[in-house]
Parts: sequence; structure tokens; C-alpha cells
Amino acid sequence: MSFKLSELEDLFKNIENVLNQYEESRYANKFNTMYLANGEQVYYSIRKDSVAHLLGINTTYLISTGLYKEKSSYDLLKAMLENPYKIYSNESKGIIKYDSLFSKHIYKKVDSFLNNIKLNVLEIEFVCSYNKERSYHLEDKIENCDYIVVRKYKNGSIGVLTFVKNESYYQPMSNRIYDDFESSREDLKHMLNNQVITIVTGISFDNACRENASKFYLYSKDQMPKIENLKYYSNEFNCIPNTISQHIYSLKYQNKNYADKIDENSLIDYIADSILQGKPIETDNEDTRFIKIINAYNDHLFSYSIEDGQETYTEQRKKIKKLEEQISELTELKNQLISTNEYILNENTMLKSENEEKSNQLTKILEILKPSE
Repeated sequence: MSFKLSELEDLFKNIENVLNQYEESRYANKFNTMYLANGEQVYYSIRKDSVAHLLGINTTYLISTGLYKEKSSYDLLKAMLENPYKIYSNESKGIIKYDSLFSKHIYKKVDSFLNNIKLNVLEIEFVCSYNKERSYHLEDKIENCDYIVVRKYKNGSIGVLTFVKNESYYQPMSNRIYDDFESSREDLKHMLNNQVITIVTGISFDNACRENASKFYLYSKDQMPKIENLKYYSNEFNCIPNTISQHIYSLKYQNKNYADKIDENSLIDYIADSILQGKPIETDNEDTRFIKIINAYNDHLFSYSIEDGQETYTEQRKKIKKLEEQISELTELKNQLISTNEYILNENTMLKSENEEKSNQLTKILEILKPSE
């Protein structure tokens, strides 16, 4: 690997532009959450100390040269970008080796960095919950990786972002970009063999306290093609698809809708029967789709007996319901007072019994102390 000074300057300017956009974005040092269809939640952050590595720059090697005083990876990266000539001249002197400092994919990593950290639920093809124990052969294992996020962009290129656990959250470990699916096939097959893959159902951004975050969900119409693709990928890469959590959620939603539909049909039948029989409709259902119809019918049913200024049937029913609630509260209060009274009576009975017992004991003591004649 070699650079002309002008090429190095252009590369550094490009990286500076990327860093400026990163710092102004919602991703810099913010905490976000990916919700997976297998039930797992990935609480992650694109921290500044991982940026240089994702860009393909080895700051650990740069520190070892002794050319910079900065200790943090991000500060060292910024210091390096300020003076391209310093890197260029020290490479000419043999102090720095480009192959050790820069990834051979440095241009692709820089160009794809912003897109890869801006995780979009529509672009994520699948996520692998990586477990190295599932890899039978030593050469298939990937060290220090917990999740692999695979994305497919509109231009057909494939982005791969891996995450590793860091205390209470996950941070990206590597950033790869492939021109198309075919060029990524061998690497993905190597990484995903016998692993579990799933889809992302939602992402919440800037979630420092896990409340009031911006949330984006993958709607049902978008989930189906993702799940169909998951079956293809599982066959292609010999891995295991898992969307059980989303499947359970869907079944619960369908069951609730079915139960609601039964209740709704029963209410409609009751309304129809009441109207046919000319009876008032009595129900506690508060569904706004029905309550206006019910109130209008009940008021109309008794309108012939209501003079101007008098309360309608609906208004009278509301008063009756309020009175019933007050009666219920008073009844409960009465029961509490009765219970309290019974407790006090029991206490008095016990105290009376204790007093009688002590009185008898006192009498016996006095008899004993009484002087003999």
C-alpha cells in the first residue's frame, strides 16, 4: 500500500467530513435499541472510541510509534488528521508502515461508515445472534463477536456490521462492505454456518434512559418478505431461522382481535334485538362506534314523554349509574365499619376476659396475704 501526499490529504479530508457528520448525527455516543423477532433486544451505542477501528485505522499501532501524545483512540484520530504530512514523512523515513496503519479496504470502510451505522429497519436483511460454540470447526469461529447485522442497500451492495458486548451495552467491532451479494457469499457462509438468524422488528434511537425515544417499527407488510428471505438465507448459509417471539405476538394479536370480534357481534345482536322489541339498550360498553347510536335510540324511545327542559333518558341513566357507584362505595364503607366494629368487640371481649382473670389472681393473692387471726 502506498500514497502520494495529495492522495493522503484527500483521504484525510474525506475522513474529517465523515467525522463531522458522525458528531452531528443521532448516533454519536447515543444509546439505541434493536428489537429482534427471536425476542432479544440489542442495546447498542456507536461510541467514539470505536470509530477509528470502524474506519479501518489502527490507532493502537499509531500509539506504538510514539509520534503522538494523545491517549484516546478518537483524540488520536483527530490529531492524525490535522497533519497528513506528518504521516507521509514518517512513512518515508520507515517509522510508519501504511499496511499496519490502514486497512486494505480503507476507502470502502470510510465510504460505507455513515450508512452502516445508520441502522434502518427496512435495509437490514437479518441479524445473527452469534454463538461461537455453534461453530464446529475452529476455522469457522469468529472471536469477540456477539451479533452480526447484514444489510442490503438499494444499489445491491451488502453491509456487514458486527457487535461485541461492552459492559451493559453492545458496540460495533467491524465494518465491512461488499459490492454485491455474490462477493459476500463466501464470508457470510464462513460466519453464519450453524448460527441463529432472525429479523429486526423495530429500532429506538437516542434512548439514553430507554424512555421517550424515537421508535421505528417494521410493519407486517414489510415483515413477510424479510421472513421469506430468511428461509432462503438459512438454506444458503446452513443456519437456523428464529422468529418465534414475533410469531407469538402475531398469534396473541389475532386471538385478541377474534375475541373482540365475538364481543362486538354479541353487542350488535343485542342492539338489534332491543330495537326490534322497542326496549331501551342497557350496556356498559364504551366503544364510541356504538355509544352514540345507543344513546340516540334510547333518547328517541322516551322522547314522547319528555317535556322541554327535562332530562333525556341518557342523562337520567348517567345519574342513575353515578348513584349506583355512590351506593357501591357507601356499601363498601359500611362493610368496612362493620368489620372494624366486630374487631373492636372481639378486642373488648378479650380484654374483659383478661381483666376477670387478673381480678381472680389478685383476689387469690390478697387471700394469701391476709393475716391469720
